Amino acid sequence: MPSTVEAMLFTAFSDRLTKCRKLSTIQMHKSISIIDSPDLSDHSANGLFFDCCNAGVITIPDISNYHFRAICCECSNLKSVTIPDTITKISEFAFTNCINLTSVLIPENIISIEKEAFQGCISLKNIDLQNSRITRIEDSAFMNCGLIEVTLPINITYLGENCFDKTVLLHVPEGSYAEQWAYDNYYDYVTYHVHKPIIDPAIDPTCTGTGLTEGEHCELCEEILIAQEVIPALGHTEVTDAAVATTCTETGLTEGKHCSVCEAVLVEQEIVPALGHTEVIDAAVAATCTETGLTEGKHCSVCEAVLVEQETVPALGHDFQLTEEIPAEVGKEGLKAFTCSRCEETMTETIPALKPTPEPTTESTLEPTVEPTTNPTPEPTAEPAAEPTPEPTAAPTAEPTDEPTAAPVPAVLPGDVTDDGKVNIMDVIRLLKKVSGWDVTIKESAADVTGDGNINIMDVIRLLKYVSGWDVKLS
Repeated sequence: MPSTVEAMLFTAFSDRLTKCRKLSTIQMHKSISIIDSPDLSDHSANGLFFDCCNAGVITIPDISNYHFRAICCECSNLKSVTIPDTITKISEFAFTNCINLTSVLIPENIISIEKEAFQGCISLKNIDLQNSRITRIEDSAFMNCGLIEVTLPINITYLGENCFDKTVLLHVPEGSYAEQWAYDNYYDYVTYHVHKPIIDPAIDPTCTGTGLTEGEHCELCEEILIAQEVIPALGHTEVTDAAVATTCTETGLTEGKHCSVCEAVLVEQEIVPALGHTEVIDAAVAATCTETGLTEGKHCSVCEAVLVEQETVPALGHDFQLTEEIPAEVGKEGLKAFTCSRCEETMTETIPALKPTPEPTTESTLEPTVEPTTNPTPEPTAEPAAEPTPEPTAAPTAEPTDEPTAAPVPAVLPGDVTDDGKVNIMDVIRLLKKVSGWDVTIKESAADVTGDGNINIMDVIRLLKYVSGWDVKLS
């Protein structure tokens, strides 16, 4: 059939229309289309090669869109037929009365054989369907054939009425639908074992254990259908476990190794003991009069951890002792000087001046004091007298005072720390402030009144005595 032919009627070679009785060999290309009967229920419609009685070999075209009903019906000289793999069913009346047909190769894709498909094929002695995928064989499919034996597959789920002659010996899978059907319909049959495959799952190899490929065995008889093959062990994938340094209080670890796949320890890490602290003594700090101290402590020179904490010792406070005292007098303050026995810090206290004690007096004993007048008024006389000549009066004499007569002021006046040209209580106060630590200015060359080369509380006391009228000298 040339490739230029694109389509043909399904009755193109039918004998009743074309009388193709001498057609012996037929080949058709795959792309040809068959124009089917408009009414597939019309059993009188003939197939493509109906009654081509001289055709001995027919290769059915690989045409998936055609159902091939009665395709080779009444081909009396047909001896063998090849069915393409694309065909999934053998239609009704396909090979009816092909009396010389001896061989049919059923493809694996065939799932059903329709009614009377091989009826009357008297030369067809046996047919092996064991490895096919056929699930249905309809009524009278192989009736009046020359079949002696037929092997049915495990897939069969339906067998039609009289689909085989009663003379046929059926080979059926044990425990199958076909076995039960043969028993129920009084056919002679023998059973054969059909493996029920079970997958033997693959086993992945490990670092130390071998694996297996996937296999199969029969669930019923345990026969190995696909042997599993051994896969070698993978071996470990080494990873280094870093060493851990020890500290004063925590242990360390040596370097080790493990497998990154299975986590197996290949080289175990060993524990390294802790180093322990390296003690250093923190010296005690003595407390003073004004500052706190510390007890002795300890710490680690490596990690700086405090091992023995230093405790605070309170400040001692001053221990002032009386070193000098100037008694107070009437109208004059006294002074107490103190020195700390530990740090020689000094302080002073003022003693209030004594109040004078009044002497007891009475009004009868008190005589009024007559103030002398400078120019007494003369009493009047009867006769005016000549005015007396005034006598010269003496210049008043200065009253003596307690203060010494000032001597000529030297270039540096001892005790004049305020540098005002006088030595008085103001100099005592200024010098006391300086000795007590106040931020005041003094004339230092006039401050060392004791002449010992130092300016201290002793100079304050000497200066206070001098100002108070004591018989002391200022150097």
